[in-house]
Amino acid sequence: MNQNISYVLGFAFDLRHVLLIHKLRPEWQAGLLNGIGGKIQDGDQTPYHAMVREFKEESGVETTPEQWHRFAKMEFRNGIIVHCFASNTIDIHAAKSMTDEWIMIVDEMRASLENSKVVKNLTWLIPMARYSLKYEKLDGHVACDCVADWNRLRDIAAEDWLRDQLADRVKELEKTREALRKLYIAIKEDNFVTDLELNEAKDVLAK
Repeated sequence: MNQNISYVLGFAFDLRHVLLIHKLRPEWQAGLLNGIGGKIQDGDQTPYHAMVREFKEESGVETTPEQWHRFAKMEFRNGIIVHCFASNTIDIHAAKSMTDEWIMIVDEMRASLENSKVVKNLTWLIPMARYSLKYEKLDGHVACDCVADWNRLRDIAAEDWLRDQLADRVKELEKTREALRKLYIAIKEDNFVTDLELNEAKDVLAK
């Protein structure tokens, strides 16, 4: 039994990406992506301070406790507790690998959907983290060995988050399509390209 062992786990976001780490340890996480974090130490005043320390040690980026929002506290049956944090006020592009476990900036949607490449619970923790920053500033308490809670968290976080993500992507695609359409019209009117080039532009617009 692992009694009274506590960890922190953090997800730092920009507009479309999340900062993750390619794990080598422990064995069950090896080869998978996870949030940045680690064990709370005796010198850490609070879980927030532990998150600041771990993020600095693994990414090289200085943060403050105020930049981190705790959105969940996961308690496992073996006694392990994980405090989960999120932030969208950190420059994740300044991060660099400080250990033999690589730091990676990952497309947020892909990280949440490709569950063969991430630690299993990230498929709902990432949407929940983003959801907590955008909407309700959640500070949840999660019994992680309970299937009902797992499904409930998917319902309240993942669906809303995915809907927002898809809506934003559709808007971006519409803008791109309109820009290409205007370009095609301009090219056609100026008549300085071949018919083959015009057909290629048409194919792009048709997709």
